[in-house]
Amino acid sequence: MQIKNKIAILISWPRELDMFQVLIENISDDLVIVIDDLIYTESERSGNVKNIVELMDRELEYILLSKVLGKLKYNILFSTAQTFQERFTFRSYLKYYYAVFTIFWIVKPFLENN
Repeated sequence: MQIKNKIAILISWPRELDMFQVLIENISDDLVIVIDDLIYTESERSGNVKNIVELMDRELEYILLSKVLGKLKYNILFSTAQTFQERFTFRSYLKYYYAVFTIFWIVKPFLENN
């Protein structure tokens, strides 16, 4: 995985451009905007990529998240943590059931005493 010596801002919603506006204006030389273009089932997320690209300054460098996910890392990444993956795998199901059963066995003695 390649590491870029730049600062990245992950934008998932158009309103996040306003949140990071001061940062974007002050350090635009070493800055890369990463636009979340992953596909979600939520209808409110549809069209976000198009809206964000329309709102972007033409002078700012941006890249789509699908192009860098798992391939590039940036030294610093700013995000509002509004990005998530809706992909369920066999491993994710195993982790879920492991967590449920582990908590059950930890809590079970306390439930039996009450």
